[in-house]
Amino acid sequence: MAWLTLDQEIYHKAGLLVDGANIEPAACEGVGETIMEKVWWLFVYDLQKQSGLKNIPDYIVFPKGTIVDFRWNPDSPYWIRKNDGIIYLEKNGKFVCPIEFVERPEYYSKNTSSGTPMKTVGTMRGKHGLMVCSPLFCSNWVEGGPCKYCNMNPGMDQYENKAITKKQGDEVGEVAAAMLAEGIDFHLVISAGQPPRGKTTVDDHIEILEGIKRMTGLEKIPGTDNISPPEDLGQLERLRNTGIQCLFTNIEVWNPDLFKYMCPGKDRNFGQEHFKSACDRAAQLWGRGNSWAAMVAGLEDKASLLEGCKIMAERGTAMLMIPWVPMVASELQGHRSPEAGWHVEVQHKALEIYEQYLPEVGGKQAYYDQYGCPSCITISTHHDVHRLRQGIDTAYPVPHGPLGKLKDEKKGCLNPKLKELDRFRNGKSETLSL
Repeated sequence: MAWLTLDQEIYHKAGLLVDGANIEPAACEGVGETIMEKVWWLFVYDLQKQSGLKNIPDYIVFPKGTIVDFRWNPDSPYWIRKNDGIIYLEKNGKFVCPIEFVERPEYYSKNTSSGTPMKTVGTMRGKHGLMVCSPLFCSNWVEGGPCKYCNMNPGMDQYENKAITKKQGDEVGEVAAAMLAEGIDFHLVISAGQPPRGKTTVDDHIEILEGIKRMTGLEKIPGTDNISPPEDLGQLERLRNTGIQCLFTNIEVWNPDLFKYMCPGKDRNFGQEHFKSACDRAAQLWGRGNSWAAMVAGLEDKASLLEGCKIMAERGTAMLMIPWVPMVASELQGHRSPEAGWHVEVQHKALEIYEQYLPEVGGKQAYYDQYGCPSCITISTHHDVHRLRQGIDTAYPVPHGPLGKLKDEKKGCLNPKLKELDRFRNGKSETLSL
């Protein structure tokens, strides 16, 4: 049953990332029971503060497997609706396609041995991302220099359904073991806010990585450590020695003058060049293509962003283009990100650069990399555009991770009446204009 082409799904994914969506209460039935609920673990990506809904779904899944965050915005052109048991997406009042939500994993109902709810220790992104932020706190908000697009501290203060601030290594290990036990072949992302100057989260993250190894028996951990680089970049070798397969840092803004304005705390404590040097060191330690840098796409012009992409690709680091969303409680709340087509074009141009200068990321099969894959990277279109450029129609072509096999593709999503949707179609998705 063909609903949208893959490029159309990617366009709507970008649109949902920057515009968010509204949702009918009826479409939230079963959230927190059979459907995985939102548990905030790093940022609150909503464009406005939620009201009137107790639980919302965490992710939206398109028919070809493209997965995207659900981000609340009552003013969005997108609506999620439910009619006679069928969940579907609308834009500007017109039917787009049926969608599904991700099935609630069993471990979301379990506690660690110390009694902590597992879902507050390690949340699941997409179908199998294991997301851990420790500590869930950024010192820049206290020291008067938060990044203007960020809402880590004030965003978390607005919600109760969120991760705990500090995670213990063995507790994270118990969550990882529970995921593997129910057949979830995880990609790990460990993140953290920026620590005070002179401090580092390296020791905390090593404790978590060693806890995962103790509780799972793994020697190599699929995924990445997304860390604010320590002053002593020699500390990165200690992280590499834990068996984590990739390192991720947050340059986020390429233009140096704009970086100073947008990221005053990062600029004051480290400076942009330190983040670039951390990427270079990671490329040396982990190998080309296993060093990544997050970029908040849409804050600066296309030429500047892609200039940085080419420079860092030549040095062995890939930039993940994350569409900027003016998040609630950030200093840029109420501003406007470029429209979806702009973000998709930037992603295509970035992959053209990787295909030429960083084939470890731009080459065939690299859409499944140590950082993530199409079924767990919900905040960027990188892996989706990559599989489109490789002519791969499905999001789940190969097994990966510690289990070496995939959970049943359809079991991870819920829309029980999907086969009845022909009566909704009426040719609309065939003629959908982008």
